[in-house]
Amino acid sequence: MSKQKGATTMFKSKKEVTEYFRKNIGENTAWAKRALTVIFQYQTIIERSVGETTDHNGVGFTACDAELLTSFAKQQEAGKALSQRQVSLLKRMMPKYAGQLVDHSLYIGRLKKQGRTYTVVKA
Repeated sequence: MSKQKGATTMFKSKKEVTEYFRKNIGENTAWAKRALTVIFQYQTIIERSVGETTDHNGVGFTACDAELLTSFAKQQEAGKALSQRQVSLLKRMMPKYAGQLVDHSLYIGRLKKQGRTYTVVKA
């Protein structure tokens, strides 16, 4: 369970952080759209252009999701709004990528690991 310390959110394990991300992505449109953008960036250039997963490198969209989520990401990149149905699908599909997003947050410094504790770093 996360605990709030002032404006800081702390977690006792990576699993707990992942569950927090998963929940927010599934419930919050802004989280889901940001997750889409981040995971799309992990697709290779070829995968982005063809809308398929060609490299099985452990990051990016699954083969089953690649075509649809790539189209959503490109639509969003073009500044076109996603429909309510698309947002609903996005919220249902994106939570499975929470682990990659936690790793990304650690990589860019938005999440810090100190011993066994994970702390969200406010931007």
